Amino acid sequence: MTCAQIALADGSLPADDIKGRLGAEKARKTTLQTELTKLEQMAGVAGLDTAHLKRTLREKISDVTALLRQPCRAGAPDAPEAPHRQDRAGARGSRA
Repeated sequence: MTCAQIALADGSLPADDIKGRLGAEKARKTTLQTELTKLEQMAGVAGLDTAHLKRTLREKISDVTALLRQPCRAGAPDAPEAPHRQDRAGARGSRA
């Protein structure tokens, strides 16, 4: 039992003092509950299997790297359209 609870039970403190102390205790309880929630979340992160995460990331990086190394096939239905380029001589020749 806290001091405020004892004082409330035996009537040794004025009601205003007890209310003030109980308010402070409620605020402390709220703060502790918030801290507990944060600690529980941190414990969840700490419990992650880092070796599995590393393997998964390496696999995904390997997949992306392989895709980026593939040559772009002109005319392929899934290939992006290449921008049309003119060399400088062609561009100068069209102005004249």
